Amino acid sequence: MHSQKRIRSALTKPSRKDQKKQNGFASFYTKSQKDALERLLEGIGSPEPTAFKPDKFQLEALQAIEHGDVLVTAPTGSGKTWIAREEIRRLLYEGKRAWYTTPLKALTNSKYIEFCEEFGAENVGILTGDRKENVKAPLIVGTTEIYRNQLFDALRQGENVRTDFLILDEAHYLSDDDRGHVWEESIILTPPRIRILLLSATIGNPEEFAAWIEEVRGTKVKIVRATKRPVELRAAFIAPNLALMPLFNNKGKINQDIFAFSDFPSREPLRLPEIPPTKLISALREYNLLPAIVFMPTRRRCDEAALEILHRTTSTDKEKKLLRAEFIEKFEADYPEIREHRHKNLVIQAGVASHHAGHLPAWKLLVEKMMSSGLLDAIFATSTVAAGVDFPARTVVISNADTRSSQGWRPLQVNELQQMTGRAGRRGKDKVGFVVLAPSNFQSPTKIASLLRSEPDPMQSKFKATYSTLLNLLDAYGSFWQVRQIAERSFAFRDTAKKITTLEERLDKKRLTLKTQIQTAGLEKLSVEDVCGFERLMSARNRLFEKPTFNHQEKKLQWLRETIKPGMIVSKKSSAKRLFLVLSVIGDRITAIEEDGGSVNLPLGRIKQVFRKVYPLDIETILKAFDETIRGENPPIEKPDFAQSLKDEIDEALSLLNKLMSKIIKQASKDNEKQVEKFLWEHVKVAESIESLQRTIEQLRNEIWIPFEKKARVLSELGYLDFERETVTETGRWLADLRVDRPLFIGEALRKIDFQHVSVETFAAFIAAIAADRERNYGEIEISDETLEILTTFEEVIFDVAKIEIKYGVPTETDINFSAAAAAEQWVKGVSWKKLVSDTRAEEGDLIRLLSRTGEVLLQIANLKDSNPKASELARFASELILREPVR
Repeated sequence: MHSQKRIRSALTKPSRKDQKKQNGFASFYTKSQKDALERLLEGIGSPEPTAFKPDKFQLEALQAIEHGDVLVTAPTGSGKTWIAREEIRRLLYEGKRAWYTTPLKALTNSKYIEFCEEFGAENVGILTGDRKENVKAPLIVGTTEIYRNQLFDALRQGENVRTDFLILDEAHYLSDDDRGHVWEESIILTPPRIRILLLSATIGNPEEFAAWIEEVRGTKVKIVRATKRPVELRAAFIAPNLALMPLFNNKGKINQDIFAFSDFPSREPLRLPEIPPTKLISALREYNLLPAIVFMPTRRRCDEAALEILHRTTSTDKEKKLLRAEFIEKFEADYPEIREHRHKNLVIQAGVASHHAGHLPAWKLLVEKMMSSGLLDAIFATSTVAAGVDFPARTVVISNADTRSSQGWRPLQVNELQQMTGRAGRRGKDKVGFVVLAPSNFQSPTKIASLLRSEPDPMQSKFKATYSTLLNLLDAYGSFWQVRQIAERSFAFRDTAKKITTLEERLDKKRLTLKTQIQTAGLEKLSVEDVCGFERLMSARNRLFEKPTFNHQEKKLQWLRETIKPGMIVSKKSSAKRLFLVLSVIGDRITAIEEDGGSVNLPLGRIKQVFRKVYPLDIETILKAFDETIRGENPPIEKPDFAQSLKDEIDEALSLLNKLMSKIIKQASKDNEKQVEKFLWEHVKVAESIESLQRTIEQLRNEIWIPFEKKARVLSELGYLDFERETVTETGRWLADLRVDRPLFIGEALRKIDFQHVSVETFAAFIAAIAADRERNYGEIEISDETLEILTTFEEVIFDVAKIEIKYGVPTETDINFSAAAAAEQWVKGVSWKKLVSDTRAEEGDLIRLLSRTGEVLLQIANLKDSNPKASELARFASELILREPVR
C-alpha cells in the first residue's frame, strides 16, 4: 500500500481516483525529494512526429567519405548506419560496388534484410560462414572474417578485391580479445583505392586510431564525432520499496539518499534485496518508464524473471494480446521452429520476454521485432544483447555492477555500460531515456555513477600471430620479411614503432659522433662497424674470463640430451641400485618406468649413469633389459671429462677472438697498429652504447615478430612450410584455405587419420569435438564405438602437435569436447530437434551455435576437393545434414 502511494505520487497529473492515495506523499518524500523526482520525470513522452532531418555529423561524414576514409565515432542509436546507407545508394547508382561488414551473424542477417528492402534483393548478397547468397551482387553484407578471407584470397591469387567501398560496422570490435586481430588485418590489407567508412561507438582515442590508419594505408582519415546522444539520458535509482530517485543530486554528486536503504551505507556493493520482477515492472509502468530492457546477470535469471511475471500477471489488455498472437503467427510461417517454444505463451499473455544466447536465433529475432514494434513491455536480457542489436527502449535497468565473462565475473567496463545505456531512449519515440539502477547483492551505485561520467575506453590492439594469417601472408608475399613488415604495421606495434624511431635517432647521432672522431684521428681505413665489431669481440672475451659460457653441469646436460634414447637403461646412482627404462625424452626431462612397473618423470640433471644397449619397448624385452643390466651384461657408457673438455673449448674460443681482434687492428692501419689499438680501446664505451641501442631496437622489433617466427618453426617441422626457403608447401597451401579455430589440429588430422571408411556422422562428430566451446557440456549421450575410436586417434594427433608447439614455445590447447561430438553425431543420424534438446539438456541457442560452427568448418573442408577428396566428400554430406532446420 505504501509503495503504491510513492509510485502514484510521482505522476504529474493524478486522476481523481488517485488523489486519496497521494495524501500520504509527505510521509515518504521530503519537499526536496519530491522536487527532485518531478525534475527526473519531467518531459516523459513521445515527441511530435517530424520529417527526418539528418544531423550535422551525418552530413559531415557523408561529404567526407567521397574524398577519403572516415571514422565516425558516435553514441549507440545516433544514426551511424544512415551514413553508410546513403553512400551505398550513391555508389549503386554509379554502378559501383560496396562491402558492408558486421561482427555478428545475427547483425549481418538483420542488415541483409534491411538492405534488401532498401535497394532490392537482386542488388544485395550475403556471406557468412554457413550462408552464401547472390555473391555477385554489387552490395555484399557479411562478417568481417569473410571479408578478411577474401583479402587473403585476392593477395594469393594476384587479384583485386571486388569492391569500391568498405564499411566496417562496430569498428570498436578491434579491441575484442579473440577476434580483434581480424579488424586490424582487414584495415592493413585493404588496398588504398578502396575507401573505408568505420562506424564505431564512442572511443577514447580516435585521433590515435585515425593516425594509425593514415600511416598503414597512406590515406587521409576524417574523424567525425557525435558526442551528444539523440535522446537525453537521465540516471535514477529504484529502492527496494520502489521509491524512485535521481542517481545524481542537483550539484552533480551521487545522491546520498540512495544509501539510506542499506544497513551499511559506507560499504559497496550495497547488498540490498532484489525487487521481484513483477513489482519492478509494475513500478516502471506506474512511473511511465516502459518499455524497458532489464539487464540480468545470467540466462537463468532472465528466464525466471520473465516466467514469474507470467504467473503473477493481472494484465487484461485483450487487444494487445491479440496483436501479439497475430504477430507471432505470421512470424511462424517463415520460422516454424518457434511454434512450440516454451516462452510463446509468456510473450502473448504477459507482454514480456527473455533474450539471451541460450535461445534460438529465430526466437531472439522475434523478440527484437516485437520490441521494435511496441508489442512488448519489457525484455529481460543478459549484457550480450547490448552489442549488435537495435531495439531500444525508453528505459534500461541495470542490477549488477559486474558482468560475466568466459574467465568469470569481472567489473563492468565503460564501453560495456555505454552499449547498455545506448539502448535507452528511442529516437523519434522518446523525448527522454532512462538508466535505472536496481538493487541487488552486487549493485554499486558509486561505481556505475563513475562509469557514466567516465571517458570512453580507448581502442586497444589485440593483434596476434595465427597459423592462418602466417600461411596466407607468406604464400602471398613469399618472404618472412614481407610478413614481418605487415606485422609491424599493426596498431599494436605503433607505440613500439615510436620508441624505435626515438632510439634510431639517438643511434644515428652516436654513430655520426664516432665517425667524426675516427676522421679527426686520421684513421681513414677504420670504420664505425670496425669499432663496434672490436667491442663485441672484447665483450665476448671478457665473458669467457668472468664466467664460462658452458659450465660443468650444462656440458653434462648437453651430453645427456645427445646420448639418451628411448629404450636405454639409466640410473640415479652409480651403483645402479635404482634403474629406469627410458620411454621418451622431452626437452630436459625423461619419462621412464622402474623395475616394478611404476612410471616416473625425471629431470636429466638427476641422472648419474647411462647404459649402452637400446632395447625395444615391449613387455618381454623390458624385463630382459633390467635383468641384463643388473647382471652386468649392459655396460655403462663412459662419461667424457667435462672439465677438460670445457677448458679446451674456452682456450680455443680465446685464441679465435684474439685473432679476430688483431685482424681488425691490422686492416685499419698496417703502419700504425698501436695508434689504432689505442683508439679502439679508448672508444669501447661509445661502441658499447651503440651496440646496446642496436640490441634494444632489435628486441623491440622482435616483440611483434617472434610469435610469428615460433609458429613458422612449428609449421616447418610439420611440413606446411619450408623455414629456410621461406616458402609455403603444397600441403601448407590447402591448410591456408582452412580459416577456422585451431586449423593445425584439423590439418594434421586430415593427414594422419584414415577417413576412407568413416561414416558421415562420425566425421561430423570429429569436427564438432574441436569446433565446440571446450567448457560447454552437451549432456551424457552415448557415443558410438567408431566415433570414440576416431576421437581417441585424434587426441594422439593433437598431443603430437602439442609437443612440437611446446618445443618452440607456442601456447597450445589440447582439449576437445566429447559431449559435443555425441550431440552432433545424433543430429546427423536424424534425431528430431526436440529429442536432441531433451537428450542433451542444453540450451537451444548453445546447440544452434555448436552445430552452426561445425557446419561452417565442414563447408570449408568440403572445398578441399583436390587435396583431400575423401574428407571433402564426407564434409559436404555432413554439412548438409548438420545445417538442416532449425540450424541455419
